Amino acid sequence: PLALLTFLPMDEGRRLSSLEGAEINEAKKVLAYEVTKIVHGKEEAEKAKQASEALFGQGGLDLTNVPTSEVTEEVLGKGVVELMVELGLLKTKSEGRRLVQQNGLTINDEKVTDCAMEITNDLCIDGAMMIKQGKKKYNRIVIK
Repeated sequence: PLALLTFLPMDEGRRLSSLEGAEINEAKKVLAYEVTKIVHGKEEAEKAKQASEALFGQGGLDLTNVPTSEVTEEVLGKGVVELMVELGLLKTKSEGRRLVQQNGLTINDEKVTDCAMEITNDLCIDGAMMIKQGKKKYNRIVIK
């Protein structure tokens, strides 16, 4: 896939393709960056790389490039799934209910177990909450 989807030199593609075990993640990172660069441009690829590093370990806690939505305090008391649909993070409430039932929704690293869960101040850390859908889709909600 590296040779077909990127403009990497063939030697580098062969080296990355030969990696095994835990080292395979390096090849995945390079592939993700290169494909994002081709599709969206270098600037967006850098943003995605920085966001990924912030969320998954190496980059500290710089959440600048993590997708963020700003909302007002009026969302307090509203359902989490309802808000996610309004913000375009989910297509439908049904999709949200399935996500909760399949243990695929977390807020600040806590599993959401109730489809009707409401947004409260307790969910906010420094005026924001981190919502994770599945294993890798993150969104930060900032309450102003």
